[in-house]
Amino acid sequence: LGYPANIEKKMTLDNIFSRETKKHVLTAFGKLGTGAAEGDRAVVEAEHLHHNGGKVWMEISATVLKDGDGKPIGFTGVSRDITERKRAEEALRRNDQELQWLFRSMFNAFVLFESVFDENGRFISYRFVRINDAYERITGVKNEEVKGKTVHEVWPETEPEWIRRYGEVAVTGISQTFDLYHDPTKKLYHCNVYRPWDTKDRFCVIFEDITEQKRLEAERAALQAQNWQLQKAESLGRMAGATAHHFNNQLQTVMGNLELAMGDLPPGEGPVVSMTEAMKAAHRAARVSRQMLTYLGQTAGRRERLDMAETCRQTLSMLKAALPKEVVVKTDLPSSGPWVHGNSNEVRQVLTNLFTNALEAMAETGGAIHVSLKTVSASGIPPGRRFPIDWRPEAAPYACLEVRDTGAGIPGQDMEKLFDPFFSTKFTGRGLGLSVVLGIVRAHGGGVMVESGGGAENVLNAERGTRSAEEGVGSDSNAKRGTRSGEEKKQTIAVRSGPCALRQDSVGTVFRVFLPVSEEEVVRPAEKAAKVPERKGGSTVLLVEDTEQVRKLGVRMLELLGWKALAAKDGIEGVDMFQQNKDEIRFVLCDLSMPRMDGWNTLEALRKIEPDIPVILASGYDEASVMSGEHAEWPQAFLGKPYSLEDLRTAIRNVLRLEPNCGQRRVKGHEQSEV
Repeated sequence: LGYPANIEKKMTLDNIFSRETKKHVLTAFGKLGTGAAEGDRAVVEAEHLHHNGGKVWMEISATVLKDGDGKPIGFTGVSRDITERKRAEEALRRNDQELQWLFRSMFNAFVLFESVFDENGRFISYRFVRINDAYERITGVKNEEVKGKTVHEVWPETEPEWIRRYGEVAVTGISQTFDLYHDPTKKLYHCNVYRPWDTKDRFCVIFEDITEQKRLEAERAALQAQNWQLQKAESLGRMAGATAHHFNNQLQTVMGNLELAMGDLPPGEGPVVSMTEAMKAAHRAARVSRQMLTYLGQTAGRRERLDMAETCRQTLSMLKAALPKEVVVKTDLPSSGPWVHGNSNEVRQVLTNLFTNALEAMAETGGAIHVSLKTVSASGIPPGRRFPIDWRPEAAPYACLEVRDTGAGIPGQDMEKLFDPFFSTKFTGRGLGLSVVLGIVRAHGGGVMVESGGGAENVLNAERGTRSAEEGVGSDSNAKRGTRSGEEKKQTIAVRSGPCALRQDSVGTVFRVFLPVSEEEVVRPAEKAAKVPERKGGSTVLLVEDTEQVRKLGVRMLELLGWKALAAKDGIEGVDMFQQNKDEIRFVLCDLSMPRMDGWNTLEALRKIEPDIPVILASGYDEASVMSGEHAEWPQAFLGKPYSLEDLRTAIRNVLRLEPNCGQRRVKGHEQSEV
C-alpha cells in the first residue's frame, strides 16, 4: 500500500479503507469472530487506499486466533494484491455489457443455433439457443418462446431448403450468403450463415428482411421495362408511319406509270402481261404499306354494331375450308353476342391472323386450335402481358375472343417482340400478322393478352419483376429437388380462377383479344370534310406535289382525264401560282407532307385568297390520322396514296358533283372527261 515499514504513526482501518469498505470488511470479520461464518477462516475482497492517494484491490484471507479454551482472541490474516485481476474482470464486464447492447440494438436479426444430428450423424434440424430483438421484431417470435426448441417445433412447415443450406455450413464450416423465401413468415430474407467455431455443434445466422426492398425493385424494373416498351412502340410507330408514307409515294409513281403504260398498249400484248404481273406485285406492296399503318391503329373503316359470335362463325367457316387434316378446331361460341362497335372486316382480320398464327405454330406436329368467346368484366381481366403495354381495362365489360393452340409455345425472349412490325420466327410470312392484330384492337379501344407455356400461375416475382407464364415455377435446381426456393416464391401472387382464368396446361400459346362491349348504336363523329361549293370555272387544276416523279405522274393523269394541270413543287409556289390563275383554276389537288409549307397551311392560305376553292388533300399517310385533330380549313376530299386513275376520277367527281358519265370518252385505252 506504499506505507513505510518504520512508520511511527499507528495505522488504523480508517487509513486504508473508505467508510463503505470498512463497514463491509468489519461485517465479514465480525461474523467470523462470533462464529456466524462457516469455519474459522474468511476471505474478503476489498478496495484499499494507497499511501499516494490511489486505490488498490486486495484479497484478505483472515483466520481466527483462539485461546486455550477455544475462545476467539484475535485475527491473523494475509493480504494479496488482486488489482490487475479486478481490472481485467471490470473490462470483461464492460465488454459484455457493450456486446449485450450491440446484440439487442442490431438492426439485422441474429440467431445462434445448435445443430441437431440423427443417429447416423446426418444434420436434420437446428435448435434455437438465442435470438436478438431484431429477430423477434422481424419474425414475430420471442426468445423465451423458442429457446431450446428445434425449428420444426417452432415452424413445422419449414422448407427443406433451409435445412439443406444450414446443414452445409454447420458440417463444412464454409460460410454462405444467399436470399431465401421463408414460407411460414411469408418473407424473403438475405442471409449470412457462418460457423465461428471448429465444432459442428453450433452456427450463427445474421439476416435481414428484404421483402419490401425486392418488391420495390421489381416495381421499378417493371416500370422501366414498361417505359422502354412505350418508347420502343413510339419509335416503331414513327418509323412505320414515315416508312409507309415514303413507300406509298414511290408506289404511286410505280403503279400510276404502269397503269398509264398499260392503257397505251393493246390488250393481250406481251408487255401488258408483264406489266400486269408487276402491277400485282405493286398492289401487294401497297397492302404491306396499309398493314404498317394499321399497326399504328390508323384504321378508317366504318364502324357498326357487330355480333361477335356471328362474325366469328362466318370467319371460321371460311378458315376451316383450307384446314390441314392434322389440325382440328374446337369452338365455344355463344348463340349470339357479345355485341361491339367495330368494323366487320377488321374483326375478321383479327381472328384470321390469330388463327393463321396458330396453324403455323403446329405446322410440323399438328394439334388443336380452340376458339372461344365470352363476356368478361374489367375486373375479371387478370394482370399479365398486356398489349399495348399501356392498355388498362376500363369499367365497361369486354368481349373476350380467345384463340388457343397446342403448339410448342413462344420462347420467353420473343414475348416482348411479338407485335413488332416484321418480327417473325418463321420462314414464311412477312411478320405483320400480329402487328395488324394489335393495330386493329388498339383502334377499337381494346387490348391483347398473351400466355405461352409455364403452367397455371401468373407469378409476380419480387426479385425479377413480373414473371412471364412461359418461365413457369420451379426452373432452378432447388425446384428439381422438390422444393420452392426464395427465387421461386418471392411475393408470389397467383390467379387461379375467374372469367379469364390463366391457362392450365404448360404447352402452346393463347391469345386473348378484349374489345369493349356496348349495347348502344355507335355515334359516328361528324365528317370533317368541307362542303362542296357551287363554283364555276375553267378546266384548269392546280397540282401541288413536292415529289418530282409523283408530280409528273399527276399531271399526266389529270391531262388524261381532260384537265389542264398547273404543277407546283411546294405550298409556297402553289399559293403564288393560284394567286395568278385563281379565275381559271377549278380545284386544287394538294399533297400533305411538303417542305416550307405543308398541305394544311397551303389549304388555309388558298382559302384566304378564294374561300370557295375545292381542295383534294392527298397523302401517303392514312385518312384516319390525316383527318384527325383540329384545323382552320378542311378539304372536300381525301385521296390516299397510292391511288389509281379511277380513284382520282372518283375523287374529282365527288368534289365537283359530276355525273358518273359526264363527258367521258376513250383516249388510248383511258376514259377522258370533258368539263
